[in-house]
Amino acid sequence: MMKNFGFIFILIVLFNAACKTNSTNTQNTPSEASDFGTAAYYQKYQRNIDRLYHMLQGTFICYSQSTEKEAKLIPWKVNNQQDSVITYSVPIKEPAKDGYWLICYQFITSLPDEPIYCAVQKITPVDRDTFLSEFFDSPAEIKLTKMIKDLKTVEQSIDLEQLTPIDEVVTYYREKITFFKGFSNIYKDHQNQNLTYRQENYEVHPENTQFATRYFKDINGDTTINKASNIAIEIRTSKPVSEMIDQTLLGK
Repeated sequence: MMKNFGFIFILIVLFNAACKTNSTNTQNTPSEASDFGTAAYYQKYQRNIDRLYHMLQGTFICYSQSTEKEAKLIPWKVNNQQDSVITYSVPIKEPAKDGYWLICYQFITSLPDEPIYCAVQKITPVDRDTFLSEFFDSPAEIKLTKMIKDLKTVEQSIDLEQLTPIDEVVTYYREKITFFKGFSNIYKDHQNQNLTYRQENYEVHPENTQFATRYFKDINGDTTINKASNIAIEIRTSKPVSEMIDQTLLGK
């Protein structure tokens, strides 16, 4: 009887150990952040959806680059070259319960609470290697200083059922383990009073995200407009977004 009990006890220990290992693999949470922003960091996430989701997160400094060979990176500067353009992409909600959601927030450093662009983004798997990225206007007012001070309150103010979709939708697909490509649908060019159409092509790398725009005269993309367009490059930084703005704004 004691021998049987001992055998059963060993099985229970082994079973519990297996469960703990499986739980760790399912969560895909890296144990260390020393290699943050590198391919090795994102390879720790076993599923493609988790890898893409985390690669899209972070704080990015914006640059542009011409399509010429070996062209230099040019920082996006505004207000007489005094201010940088920053993209801040932060996860919200619970992926296991609500799906994969992000706030995408682009701003200039002197006016952090007056975003150039702000949208809520949802990432949905189509199959193992393909993912749909949909963008939504949020009915709640989102400000960077509020996100820095209390992201949970900002998150709770966003009702996913009340979001209004934006006409841009991006399809991503895995090119390599830590390299995703994407392309948007062709949609109205709001920067040209909706008179023409545009499409973005994306590359998502561990250290940066790149995109270039193509322009068309029609929604089907049959007639291309030869309009000069640089490559936009958002380079990941480990510097906290809170340190990239006037600190007195956080005291208000």
